Amino acid sequence: MFVWRDAVHVPAADLWIDPPVPRARAVVTHAHGDHIGRHHSILATRETAALMRARLGPLTVTELAYGTWHDLGGDCRLRLHPAGHILGAAQVEIVRRSERLLCTGDFRLERSETCAPAVIVPCDILVMECTFGRPHYRFPPRSEVVPQLAADLRRTLDDGATPILLAYAVGRGQELMKLLEPYGFPLALAPHLHAMVKVYEELGIRFGPYELARPGQTRGKVVLVPPHATTSALVRQSTRPVLIAATGWARDGAPPYRADRSYPLSDHADFDELMRYVEEARPREVFTMHGFDEFRDHLRARGIHAHPVTAKVITT
Repeated sequence: MFVWRDAVHVPAADLWIDPPVPRARAVVTHAHGDHIGRHHSILATRETAALMRARLGPLTVTELAYGTWHDLGGDCRLRLHPAGHILGAAQVEIVRRSERLLCTGDFRLERSETCAPAVIVPCDILVMECTFGRPHYRFPPRSEVVPQLAADLRRTLDDGATPILLAYAVGRGQELMKLLEPYGFPLALAPHLHAMVKVYEELGIRFGPYELARPGQTRGKVVLVPPHATTSALVRQSTRPVLIAATGWARDGAPPYRADRSYPLSDHADFDELMRYVEEARPREVFTMHGFDEFRDHLRARGIHAHPVTAKVITT
């Protein structure tokens, strides 16, 4: 039903899923920067559409509610399902005749504070994101990690330093704000993250008190900053900044960007969640993208036909 041309392409409907270059018609699964694009015609949830427009400007988007069927032509129809990744994130189900394709996009099964919980969708062909597809990446419950993170933030503030909590502007930042609400920290947000929080609020997500972070005015506050901005004036002019990351890569001891310490909080499925999805969806075949080659070996050991998406590659 699909081919791989740097993205999932469904030829019968001439539909792309998260293509890296502009296409005539594309599904955008969620509003992270490496998934959005200025396609001629876009299918997405209302929330993804709003976040995309905040980042890219005016776009032509057909907004789809979760669970609503949309006719694609070519004997194909589509519906979106919650992915549990960030606000508006969707899995893509496409049915053609009697065959059912499911593309998870980025997903997480653990409950989110800021988006609808993911569902596991039965399918014949499963194309799945498997970033953390090694047994090493088993994340402890958030009920354990968040108090540890909060205690670290409190110690840093009590020591007269400034905790710089590294968080992507869409998704991770808003999730951390909600997780930290019970602790009553004064939060200051880097400008782009602050702008995206305003979009979340327009979409009905409510947050505790926060303010726009300003260089030289962050003392006594927990400052949320995107990981790429660790050398910004906001960080440089903070009093004794301490960089603290919340990421699944903390299982490696440190994330792939500058941080003084890190905690294993992720908006991606861990190894056990990936395996659970496959077991409950019961696909005939699994095609994996991102992550590690060895994940397919774990699936094959359980009798599951697993391949890289590049097994369906086409270059024309």
